[in-house]
Amino acid sequence: MRELQQRFKKCFNLGKGGFGNVYKVIDLRNDEYGQESEELAIKAQNLLRQEDVYAATKEFNITKRVTFHKIESLIRLRYGILISNISIENYAGQQKEFNLIYFVMELGQTTLKQELKIKKIQFKPQELHDLMYSLCKGLNQLHNNAQIIHMDISLDNIIKTKDQKYKISDLGAALVQRNELSQTVSKHFQFKEQYLSPQIKAQIEKVFALMKKKQNFQENISEIKKNTQLLKQNDCYALGLVFYMVVTFNLKKIKDGLKYYEELEERRKEMILELNKYKNSSKQQQQDLFQQYPDYLIESIQNLLDYTEITDVFEAIEQKEQINQLQK
Repeated sequence: MRELQQRFKKCFNLGKGGFGNVYKVIDLRNDEYGQESEELAIKAQNLLRQEDVYAATKEFNITKRVTFHKIESLIRLRYGILISNISIENYAGQQKEFNLIYFVMELGQTTLKQELKIKKIQFKPQELHDLMYSLCKGLNQLHNNAQIIHMDISLDNIIKTKDQKYKISDLGAALVQRNELSQTVSKHFQFKEQYLSPQIKAQIEKVFALMKKKQNFQENISEIKKNTQLLKQNDCYALGLVFYMVVTFNLKKIKDGLKYYEELEERRKEMILELNKYKNSSKQQQQDLFQQYPDYLIESIQNLLDYTEITDVFEAIEQKEQINQLQK
């Protein structure tokens, strides 16, 4: 651990992740070999509670699983270190036990939310294609290769890297699909309410109703976690919502998460219809439109909002990618 601390020079705090702070660091080892110092990110945390240890261990194991499957469209993990039950003598001579975890990972420049909200970046058609191709490929590999459900797709968790690529990050809330029957196993169930699909929202409302009546609701939560198809559809819906905000520049959709199922379902249908006017083939030319896009991109976003499986969405975009490559 001391060697790890001596190897990296901390620059500044980038923010807070799922269970700990994330820092920008410089890898000092490259200096020893006469190479250019590399900038990386470290997520580090002293895990005081057993719940923290569980959450960190889960993310650690899921991240290793993703690294094994070599998913390119996710932020790359260089290595992780999890040390349990360290015993250190404090100033009073008492032994104190605690746990430490470090993730050393690829450094991102900005989040997609910062790109839209602060920099006001407008995506051109080819840029939207590249964004959707990369993120749909990543989610497809997560669901079908690594058997992982992300559970936290959001503008904040889409990272732009130094080589100008957008990647999915933060697997702290992810669930692993164990098998086709019992599906997922996790003690915790985390989500961002603003990105919940109406389907999940309906199930959560049932849980809240039972909690209000002081009745047992654990079985309902367990059923939600075991419903792999429902959770995968929620990932697709959340990614569709991200793309919708990129196209329409309407970030208000993530500010009104406290809605009932019926309102969310009505909003979902409205978004699908609204996207039609952003198609190139649309006859409706409006001055308030920033950009119009190829129909296949808009239809892919509509399909995600309509719970289409990520495999089908990605295949449609991949076909266009292959055509683009042949034309170069």
